[in-house]
Amino acid sequence: MNVTDMTPKQLDDAVKADTSQIMSAGVGIYPGMEVRHVKSGRDYTVVGEATIEATMTKAVVYRSVADGNWWVRPRAEFCDGRFVAR
Repeated sequence: MNVTDMTPKQLDDAVKADTSQIMSAGVGIYPGMEVRHVKSGRDYTVVGEATIEATMTKAVVYRSVADGNWWVRPRAEFCDGRFVAR
């Protein structure tokens, strides 16, 4: 299907699917990237990446747009479809 033939919902769904594939591959995360948590609908800005010392697990550091709180989540969880690019 051509993009020009898609309804707004079909286009939105296609973009979300592509974003999920990119994020699940672990590429495309960068400081300043704006993401939305799928379940809560809240918006966040990626601050950077880090390593959880105890397990040496790669992690993503991100900040809430609404209240400025900072969060850290293992990269695998961050990229498993819980977040989509805005």
